[in-house]
Amino acid sequence: MEFPSSAPTVGIEWEVALVDPETRDLTPAAPALVDALDERFPGHRITREFLANTVEMVTGVHEAIPGAVEDLREQLTQILAVADDLGVNVFSAGTHPFAHWGDQILSEKSSYQEIIQRTQYWGRQMLIW
Repeated sequence: MEFPSSAPTVGIEWEVALVDPETRDLTPAAPALVDALDERFPGHRITREFLANTVEMVTGVHEAIPGAVEDLREQLTQILAVADDLGVNVFSAGTHPFAHWGDQILSEKSSYQEIIQRTQYWGRQMLIW
């Protein structure tokens, strides 16, 4: 594979979960959040993830870490603004302390449906970020 850059570059992906502020349980609000982001911040790079309770920030290509971190900061600010409007909280940790994998809704994306068909039970239990 040929690398298109002659100098080192960096990009970062960061997944965050969406949580109901009353129950503190995961909530499948990613579709509504991404739709609201599309409307309020056209051209954003925040995407849905495997589970409908998760969104992912993806930076552009940067020459140094500080630029990538600032890129994430801008995206997180957008997510927090829209999440507040939707009445959901943003959660960032390795996994959720009490959510049950069997209660989670998959994102409606054909590649995710294919993954779950291949992985079955193991794939359904992936409550990790």
